[in-house]
Amino acid sequence: MRTKNRKFFAWFMVTATMLGMSFLWHKLMRDDFFTAPHSVDFSPLVYFGGTLLAYAAVGYVMVSALYYKLNNSRYDVPLISGPLVGMITGFIVFMLMVVTSTFYNEGMQLKTLVLGFVWQIAEQSIGGIAWGFIAGLEVENQPNLV
Repeated sequence: MRTKNRKFFAWFMVTATMLGMSFLWHKLMRDDFFTAPHSVDFSPLVYFGGTLLAYAAVGYVMVSALYYKLNNSRYDVPLISGPLVGMITGFIVFMLMVVTSTFYNEGMQLKTLVLGFVWQIAEQSIGGIAWGFIAGLEVENQPNLV
């Protein structure tokens, strides 16, 4: 597989994994897709389109950072660096969501902030694990990456 194809596949898988985790969280665990304040202002198509673009951007940043680290580090274990970069990205995304007021449905209670913080880090870390599996397969198939 060519380098561009690998990066695109990894980007697609990381984005799909994080979107799936977001759906799991918001629809199945919290059931707040259409009870949040944003559902009044936007149609579902606009909301889900914006969500897709946001996750695609976060996924692209993660995959770019991880491939840069993989190619420039002598000893890199993808299944460790993937979740670590995911945690850092999750923290940054959480901070951006708090600053731009796109995070809260129930206000800024401590419980809500802590739960959102933990979930955001977990969600991006799971995306990093998805990248770690893909990059791990690449490293096994191409000894010159080791």
